[in-house]
Amino acid sequence: MHTIGQLLCFLLVFVIGVTGLTIFVLWICTISLVYAVAAPIAAFMIFYVTLPTLFMFSANIQRHFVYLASARNPPANFDYNDTEAAGLAGCRNFYLFLNEGTEHIGVWHLLPHTLIVESSTEIRKDSFWKESLKSSGKQVIIYFHGNTGTRALDHRKELYWLLQNLDCHIIAFDYRGFADSSPTATCEKTTVEDGILVYNWVREVIGENLKTKIFIWGHSLGTG
Repeated sequence: MHTIGQLLCFLLVFVIGVTGLTIFVLWICTISLVYAVAAPIAAFMIFYVTLPTLFMFSANIQRHFVYLASARNPPANFDYNDTEAAGLAGCRNFYLFLNEGTEHIGVWHLLPHTLIVESSTEIRKDSFWKESLKSSGKQVIIYFHGNTGTRALDHRKELYWLLQNLDCHIIAFDYRGFADSSPTATCEKTTVEDGILVYNWVREVIGENLKTKIFIWGHSLGTG
């Protein structure tokens, strides 16, 4: 009887152990199955429903995705007035103001190559710059850059050098919120206002000189 009782106890423990192990394995499999089904559904909801909905209805999120003013910038101590240190010949930095002078846009005016050579003695005189734009007869290109960095990025300076060698004036500027322009929250409205301000300034300086053509060169965001 003692041996039969021990055997029964052993069988009971064995059955309980196997049952517990079976339940544990089934639990793990259930979790794995749920995860296998739930994970793709959750990923779909996050990336194709939640994020697009947030982007659609949040102007701030849209603005931060579109206008990356803090990305790919020159060093913090970069001096936009020191154009020679930036490797730009025949270039000056100046500012255009709007909203009754409370905000400004940083602008570079780069001269055509032949004007740099022919007018090197006049290059320091402020009056020379506007007069060269007005009466030189050289084409003017207004450059609208993309949604990252500033007018001082290397690949943009390479474009300026190319256009200078094609004997064009280049007007390159930064939207408000970028570089040395006013630290306004950049949006579609401000970028459009800034572009119009620069174009109107060039148009006003050139005046009625029909020989001088104005071209808009846009890159990425600037093509809009």
